[in-house]
Amino acid sequence: MALRLLFFARVILSVYLFLPYLVVYGQHVGLDFATLMLVEAIFAILVVLIDLPTGHLADRIGPRQALIFGACSEAVASLLLGLVPRAETFWLTQPFFALAAALCGGADSALTAGLLVRGHRGDEFEDVERAYYRTILVVGAVGMVASAPLAALSLQAPFLATGVLQLVAVGLLLFVPNVPSRATLDDASISLRQQFHGLIAELRSSGLARDLVAMILTGTAFSVLLYLLPMFYTNAGASIPQLGLVAAGVAVMSSLFSRVAGNRLGPHLVLATATITSLLLDTHILPVVILAAVFIQFGQTVLMPLFKTRVLSGFRHTGESMALSIVTTTRNVGFALIAPALGTLMTAWGMTGLGWASALLFATAAVLLSRSATATETSSTITE
Repeated sequence: MALRLLFFARVILSVYLFLPYLVVYGQHVGLDFATLMLVEAIFAILVVLIDLPTGHLADRIGPRQALIFGACSEAVASLLLGLVPRAETFWLTQPFFALAAALCGGADSALTAGLLVRGHRGDEFEDVERAYYRTILVVGAVGMVASAPLAALSLQAPFLATGVLQLVAVGLLLFVPNVPSRATLDDASISLRQQFHGLIAELRSSGLARDLVAMILTGTAFSVLLYLLPMFYTNAGASIPQLGLVAAGVAVMSSLFSRVAGNRLGPHLVLATATITSLLLDTHILPVVILAAVFIQFGQTVLMPLFKTRVLSGFRHTGESMALSIVTTTRNVGFALIAPALGTLMTAWGMTGLGWASALLFATAAVLLSRSATATETSSTITE
């Protein structure tokens, strides 16, 4: 029952009804594209700065408490954007969104791993994570369909509805046990500095550093492309009211494809597919762009659980929340570095340049990915 409640809460926390309209909302309140990218870069930097400390905090207070605090922070930011639609609000809410991303990004998976280990089901972690990613695509699709009439009513409405959903998730989390992390169980007095030195020591294991670099590159490409998919859709002829419906269709098809083929394709093949489809996003042919977006989202569904499992297995002597914070941190490191340059890149080369840059990131990640990461697919046990 606890796992189901957590699963439902995580799914609700993943529903951002405003996501298809975030760029449009930013432009509506007076922010140009270059400023939007700067705001997102600042968000990513904030996450990088606070991610490992909040992961350490989550290991101290328990991942459930971290999730609750993160969801409340997300709710505050969403409600503020819905109630006060101004450029200043867009800037001021970034610390709240960053805190939510840092607290929830590792704690949700850590709590899942803790509950599975407590029930002697640690070997099911990667399967549960993949089921979660498939589910949020479908539920996200339903949310995007629902967001279309909300956005037609007002661009503020999707933000208000998202804030309410975050509070519903908080209510569910109150009934989930707060499972201590293995770091807390092993040594309740371990400091953040000690955990950081432990991370550095474990990075020397075979292939782990290479896999983290591959994760940075892959996570950056996914973050950039998924954030800007609405622009590819509109360039291909989709109208603003259609964005939610298009995004919903992409999410459903990605989920179905993941369910059918997710366990059959190796990470190198998935990365190769992502490399090719990145180049098809700027074809200005809507069916082709939609198909490319499906494969991009499918790639995220397959690769991110693999990276999470690799991180948990690689950092065996570190708290789950602390270790999984690395997933969020590495993704945001790349995004923080590339986002300020996106405005210049797109001014010079348009959306085509973005597709080529993403393809290069995916291809480089495929070259770097170690055999250990590939082996993780068939050996994904999380131990106590």
